[in-house]
Amino acid sequence: MVKIMEKIITIDKSGDLIIPPEIKKSLDIQKDDKFFVFKNKDSIIIRKIQRPPLSKRFENLSKIVANKFIEMGVSKIDVAEAIQWARK
Repeated sequence: MVKIMEKIITIDKSGDLIIPPEIKKSLDIQKDDKFFVFKNKDSIIIRKIQRPPLSKRFENLSKIVANKFIEMGVSKIDVAEAIQWARK
């Protein structure tokens, strides 16, 4: 069962919405998290953008690079030589 949290909030002096701490905690909201904001007549919906963990993003990027290397005909020897050249 999904627990619904309702809070009445106000706009502060600078015009910002302050999300209550208990809602931040329940959604694991961290600094620099991103959100979609939807407006519909008299409603605003704020939805947290779920980003995969850094390890998963790196894994996905590695697959993209590996596939591009295969497509371009870059061999493991080419990569090793490029690494040695860059370390000089």
